[in-house]
Amino acid sequence: MRKPFFLLIGIILLIVSCGPRLSENDAKAVIEKELEYPKTISTLINFWDWKDQPITWQAMLDYLVKNGDLVYSHTSYNNKIYKPTAKGAVYIKSDAIRVSDGNNNMSFVCAFAQEFVTGIKEVLIDEKNNTAKVKYLVTLKPYEPYYTKVYAKSNECRVYNIKLGEVKEKEIVLKKFDKGWRANN
Repeated sequence: MRKPFFLLIGIILLIVSCGPRLSENDAKAVIEKELEYPKTISTLINFWDWKDQPITWQAMLDYLVKNGDLVYSHTSYNNKIYKPTAKGAVYIKSDAIRVSDGNNNMSFVCAFAQEFVTGIKEVLIDEKNNTAKVKYLVTLKPYEPYYTKVYAKSNECRVYNIKLGEVKEKEIVLKKFDKGWRANN
């Protein structure tokens, strides 16, 4: 009499355990891997000789060269060309920076923040389709030292409405494959 009862319990456990399972920690790891978090946020920044800008283009250029982020490459059509070093290329996303005394400016693409997955709000499993709808939370954090030393000293810091530390909710559908969970494109 006990054998059929235990057999029934075993079959129920087997059926239940065969369905797709996805813990919050696993969901976070899959999202970070599949969507390449943390994500670097970059923008074009400008330095001019404006009285309301915290630092001139020449002072910023001097800082970046002295800090080992830029190195002089060559001169072309009265422009001095600087290239990011391996250290600077982490933050400076432009291949080259042209500067000219006549134009009194310097522009380049700068990485200034990173978006991180900070938590999982909800995991809804669809066993029939082997999918999971995951609501997750992200936040922007300054990408230091460039946020403070470079981006915050440009005019763009006052122009863009970037809310560092603000938590946003996003959503993704993950699908269970033989080798694990993946983003369902």
